Amino acid sequence: PSDTPADSSETSDAEDSSELTDSRDGKVYKTVQIGETIWMAENLNYEFEDGAQNWCNKNEEENCEKYGRLYTLSAAKTACPDGWRLPSLEEWPEKGNGGYEGFVDYAAVGWGRGADKYGFAVLPAGEYLAEHKEFYEPGSFAHFWTSTIDALNHNCPKSVEVANGSSGMVAVCADNENDGYSVRCVKD
Repeated sequence: PSDTPADSSETSDAEDSSELTDSRDGKVYKTVQIGETIWMAENLNYEFEDGAQNWCNKNEEENCEKYGRLYTLSAAKTACPDGWRLPSLEEWPEKGNGGYEGFVDYAAVGWGRGADKYGFAVLPAGEYLAEHKEFYEPGSFAHFWTSTIDALNHNCPKSVEVANGSSGMVAVCADNENDGYSVRCVKD
């Protein structure tokens, strides 16, 4: 898949975006096509009924409504609706390494200098750190699980961190598979 839309003016027009309705709970998500890939343009907010690890940041429902849920890696691997899946690092815009320009292009308008050039609308959902049993405030950064495992780096699961700072958008090794990160799904 291509990293950027062929014609960015098309993907940012509201008439070109569409929606996905999750048949499991009826939630509706905006979608956007970037290159050949169709993405959810919102973070997943599906709550597992069977006890799989997922949370609202700070256990506050309003954070789920605004930012979506935070998932462990194992929950993230099965969280996407039927016909959708967890993306690989290679599928991420800018392959997850867009730097500060990637932050500006993909962050929601209103978060720092985010311009949301492609309608991807990343919001600073924060995270849950399992080792400390602590939520980190929404408002500063977002972490997203990918399906990529870095075999050359101790089999670490790769995530994408988006922050309003010099690093911007960067692919990193996740510290703990039980941490809670956001999920964006791609269409199969």
